[in-house]
Amino acid sequence: MLQKIHDKVSGWFAGFLLAALAIVFTFWGINFGFDTASYAAKVKAEGMPWWRPAVKIGTGEVRRAWQNQIARFQQMYRGQLPEQLQASLKEQLLEEFVRSEVLTQHTTRLGYRVSDKQVLKSIEETPAFQIEGKYSKDTALFKLQQAGLSASAFEEQRRKDLQLAQLQEAISQSAFVTPAELASNRRLAAEQREASWLVIPAAKFVDGIKPDDAAIKAYYDGHQSEFMTAETVVLRFVELRVADVAAAVKVTEQDLRTHYENAKDRYVDEKTRQPKTFEAAQAQVESDFRTEEAEKRFGDLQEKLADKAFENLNELDTVAKDLNLTVQEIPAFRRDTGGGILGARPQIIEAAFSEPVLNGENSRPIELSPGHVVVLRVSAHRAAEPKPIADVRDAIVAAVKKEKSEQQARELAERSAALAQAGSEDLRRLAAEFKTQPQGPKFISRTDTEMPAEARNVLFATPHPQAGKALFRPVALGNGDAAILKFSAVRQDTAEETAEQRTARETQLRERLAQGELGAYIADVRRSARVTVNPKVFD
Repeated sequence: MLQKIHDKVSGWFAGFLLAALAIVFTFWGINFGFDTASYAAKVKAEGMPWWRPAVKIGTGEVRRAWQNQIARFQQMYRGQLPEQLQASLKEQLLEEFVRSEVLTQHTTRLGYRVSDKQVLKSIEETPAFQIEGKYSKDTALFKLQQAGLSASAFEEQRRKDLQLAQLQEAISQSAFVTPAELASNRRLAAEQREASWLVIPAAKFVDGIKPDDAAIKAYYDGHQSEFMTAETVVLRFVELRVADVAAAVKVTEQDLRTHYENAKDRYVDEKTRQPKTFEAAQAQVESDFRTEEAEKRFGDLQEKLADKAFENLNELDTVAKDLNLTVQEIPAFRRDTGGGILGARPQIIEAAFSEPVLNGENSRPIELSPGHVVVLRVSAHRAAEPKPIADVRDAIVAAVKKEKSEQQARELAERSAALAQAGSEDLRRLAAEFKTQPQGPKFISRTDTEMPAEARNVLFATPHPQAGKALFRPVALGNGDAAILKFSAVRQDTAEETAEQRTARETQLRERLAQGELGAYIADVRRSARVTVNPKVFD
């Protein structure tokens, strides 16, 4: 979101920092009506004055973030999330809030500060607040209104984010690489390992697997979230388009002449460099007048739409009537794939399945594109439910066959690698059995893409073999197949490294070391903080 921060921040810290931004910008302002506890967590960083109380993280913020996060994950998983995964995601989300607050307190204590001028510059550089590359205050306020965030609250969060970026920059600048570290890194980068490998296709085992009724039922019971009907709503909505507003603008010649006189410098003849006559410029004048007039009216109508949607919170027909709009309907709008003319836009799906809208309230105005906003309302909701086992039997059979065939391929690779290590198996015999060809032997570098990535990772994680004695390892491949890896020798790439290559490698190593130092620093700051978590925050 912040280009300036994005340019400076990299690695997992960037993910954490931008996730914090996303939490604030995306999730604030939706009232779910269940703030029953006073706080989600109480946080006090080490070194803060004894008389200063711990900062409370509001339950509303965390719960709103959770509701929107789970909506996105349900789209990804096309159904309900397993309880174990939900518990893990909740823990991670709360920890993001805690760590953000700990770092804010810590950087404030260390004297990091961000001026008002820096905050303003950062906000003005935000692409979401710009029109044709220039900052628009009206656009910024509308976007914040959509997110349910006040300008002051957003400015405060931006100040915190810039302050955290200063810490990251300071640690990054202090990182350095010693000559010994650089030489060791060069040896590792230049190392090549001789290997052969044989892929065992899981598909070779599929035909021999015949799942019985018990296996099918067990798989169905254990993977029920995969066999759910789609959660859907009957989605009603009104939309406001600037193009429709422009088409309704009534134009008189006097309007056009007045507009022409006020903006004559716009209509210049390219050859003479003199203003065109009104008659010569009339078509362009009318287009500009309609556009500008429509934009003014559209801004007023947006505000009116927001007000009417709030005033008539539990119905949409009055809103449509007052603004001369048409209520449209999508009969089966899905949580996973959306539907109808609104498609699968994430902001629409999140709003349609948010707690207030599911409970019968109108949504806030949602911008689909510049000059195009909608207000949503749900008139009916159908929760996801398990499909009958008979309807998904074929899919279960295919899934069981896939699972078992991949398991058999892995088990064969494990047995064969052990036998080959003992001298009782040969890759060429297995290759003949499976009608495939072993690859190698060839020397592989750490960045070589010829070998499957999983096999390459195992290859370079294996200790060096003794001279004349190869090492065999089983490998599970990402596509479900398995492989047997033979590691036979090591050599160094003797090609000379150019000055440019050395500089690039040193920069990359320094950045990697800085990432590690930053991660360790943040972990230490977090570990030393006093944090009290409300165990019922998600109840």
